[in-house]
Amino acid sequence: MLDHGDPGVTIADVAWERFAPLFTLARPSRLFDGVPAARQAIEAARGPAEETGADEASALRRELGALPEEERVERLLALVRAHVAAVLHYPAPEAVEPDRPFKELGFDSIAAVELRNRLRAAAGLSLSTTVVFDYPTPRTLAGHLLAEVDPGEADAAHPVSGHLDELEAALAGLPTGDPRRAALVNRLQALVWKYAATAQEADEPAGEQDLAAATADEVFALIDRELGV
Repeated sequence: MLDHGDPGVTIADVAWERFAPLFTLARPSRLFDGVPAARQAIEAARGPAEETGADEASALRRELGALPEEERVERLLALVRAHVAAVLHYPAPEAVEPDRPFKELGFDSIAAVELRNRLRAAAGLSLSTTVVFDYPTPRTLAGHLLAEVDPGEADAAHPVSGHLDELEAALAGLPTGDPRRAALVNRLQALVWKYAATAQEADEPAGEQDLAAATADEVFALIDRELGV
């Protein structure tokens, strides 16, 4: 029939919630314009997170912030295993081996997209569609999520940001009309302009400090020197 170009009717049992988002992953397709179930599946996969998903992500971040550092990755590993079990229809999260590759656990491209969508909603993150293949075991994926979602990890990687938060809090504590507040703001602006300009210079002097790479002591010394505080 296909060889002769004759039209025909084909009946197929399609799981649109899994097939349609994967089929349109690279580019949109008009093929599903007349299939309401497919359109709904695509919108659900690509649309903004529901309020419940946003609440879940906020709760997760608060929970991680309250946990000791060594327990955070285990909490995210439990999250990954729970969603893996749901996607692959495992009897329980405990059945998901944390160090076994996703491919061996039973993942294909469709399951990978479904897991990505679940974790994106649960953690409030923008995750690549290939995240399951980039981080091929539940444990390595949990480590990646920790680096993306945990503010404690970000502060540990960039201690300067914590000191800037302290400076911001001190500035906020000064009354609006306090002359010290205006003077400090002016000096901070001068500091920002200085380092924004030097960052663009190709022939930056060897003695110029790189604020992004500075240690905490260097930052405090720099603030003392530049701001006179």
